[in-house]
Amino acid sequence: MSLLLSTIPDLTPYVTKKGAYPAAHGGFADIWMCTLSNEAYPSITQHVAVKVLRSLGGAFNDEDKHEKRLRRELAVWLKLKHPQVLPLYGIVSDFGPYPSMVCPWMDRGNLNNYLIIHLLTRDSELSQVCAGLAYLHSRSVVHGDLTGCNVLINGDGDACLSDFGLSTIISDLQGVSTFTSSIGGNVRFAAPELYEVGDDDIRTFPTARSDIYSLGSVILQTLTGVIPYHYMRTDGQVLIELSRGVHPRRPQDPIVTEARWGLLCACWERDPLRRPTLEAVAECLEGPERIFRPAPPALAHITGLHRDSMINLSHGRKMESWTAHYEDRVVAVKMFRLPWSTLEKGAALQEMQNIGQIEHDHLLAYVATTEYDGFPGVVMPWLSTFNLCSYLPNTYVPVSRKLVLLRQIASALSHLHSTGLVHGGMTGWNILITDDGEAKLSNFGIMPILYRHTEPSKMSETYDEDCRWADPILWFERTDGKSRPSETFATDIYAFGRVVYQIMTNEAPFYDPCDDMKKFRSLLKNYTVATFRPPIPPNQLGDIWKLAGDCWEVDHRKRPTMQMIISQLSTIATPLPTSPWTVRMGHRSIPFDRTTVQRDDGPRVE
Repeated sequence: MSLLLSTIPDLTPYVTKKGAYPAAHGGFADIWMCTLSNEAYPSITQHVAVKVLRSLGGAFNDEDKHEKRLRRELAVWLKLKHPQVLPLYGIVSDFGPYPSMVCPWMDRGNLNNYLIIHLLTRDSELSQVCAGLAYLHSRSVVHGDLTGCNVLINGDGDACLSDFGLSTIISDLQGVSTFTSSIGGNVRFAAPELYEVGDDDIRTFPTARSDIYSLGSVILQTLTGVIPYHYMRTDGQVLIELSRGVHPRRPQDPIVTEARWGLLCACWERDPLRRPTLEAVAECLEGPERIFRPAPPALAHITGLHRDSMINLSHGRKMESWTAHYEDRVVAVKMFRLPWSTLEKGAALQEMQNIGQIEHDHLLAYVATTEYDGFPGVVMPWLSTFNLCSYLPNTYVPVSRKLVLLRQIASALSHLHSTGLVHGGMTGWNILITDDGEAKLSNFGIMPILYRHTEPSKMSETYDEDCRWADPILWFERTDGKSRPSETFATDIYAFGRVVYQIMTNEAPFYDPCDDMKKFRSLLKNYTVATFRPPIPPNQLGDIWKLAGDCWEVDHRKRPTMQMIISQLSTIATPLPTSPWTVRMGHRSIPFDRTTVQRDDGPRVE
């Protein structure tokens, strides 16, 4: 099997059905609500949707050919990372005749169901649909089946595009005779040229232009709450109207202004070449700065960098960081010093390429991937400023500003999770502070690559200082013979709780000025996975400390999501400390009467 096909995670051992029947049915697939868990830790679960394709048996019933084609398309899907594109977690092999797709479970269903209750919150959905479709097109992916059913809504009300390309795969494998049935009831959204079959049995495949036609229909549905041609009972009647070039009737709803109706009619132009571009559609809706976000260009892969100076060796000396010059600027290079096979190195570089496409104001963007002495690595901007561990002990940060930092960090981590990516290394070392005092997460997605290539007996040593932040189930020495679980959103949440602790106390968890790792490891003998918690400062019972405690719940299912955390942080006001303040003088903390101190200025107060 090629490297491309073999990189799709097989989640068969970890997926369990939640009911005896599918939760939903589509034109060519059934949707099962399931739980995704880890064999070693059954309590670490999340709801997922498993899409099970029905038989693709066409004229030749070539099952192997069908499965290989499907796997190629799924490998493309696996690489797509965007907040408005439904991520693919992996596949399972025991639900049907073909690999079944495992995706996040969308709590609020699809757009059809969502608009019944939330019709007034339509601007953001249109913005997100445009952004997701723009991303797909930038990756040369045509959706091919854009309908209200294939716009899913998560628990936070955000839209994600799903099922892109699947109808084309099904119809291609089954043949022209079943093409119309594969589109099924979606004739109300599909471009008319997709139903045209010439005398030579050559049909038109979906294109970016046919997606624009469907987008116009989704816009109409989102604005009005009803599907196109809702006044016609059968799809046959709709097909007759399409053949005559008749558009859906203009709704009486005042939200469909003259300009918007003109936009919809332009999307429904009979000639695909006369339809507007996606960027033009987004601009007409409300404004390109909010709706249309072109995807970032692919990362460069560079070799021949010359090392300027070593920054550090870390994680059991399996990683090294150094500075170099690239394109007239200083960059930081992070290398994996591991015994890679050719396939493993190629897979790691591809994974870092995918991760590097993710952008956010509070993420430190990747510059390129690289190789040095045969080892793979990643190139990042060099920030000669602080990380959280050096910033907090040397800078006065008022509580109000600390809450701002936490919101910035939470926003970035939530964005990573929305793309399906686990950070895997949420520590004070990997949170950088710019000259403007803004937080940026770095090294996202890198540490899980390292940990996957670490022997279980070396896990604690490899984690090194990161043990102070990481969920102990990831690195505590195991005595039950079970395998170590993988990093998940829930383990990121745990580490975020430790970051809350660090920002609010100005010290890393379990910090001691005279501490070293040897002393820290001896301290671990007094703890278990369930009791490994840093001591909360006395009399600190506010909402922020409750939030930290929720992040450290032993049962991963009880931990909040990042969206829940963002919501909680937005309601936490700047608190007055309930215990005496101290002013830090060098390494000494002197009791100070808080009634004589201004809360947001003056010396560093904690």
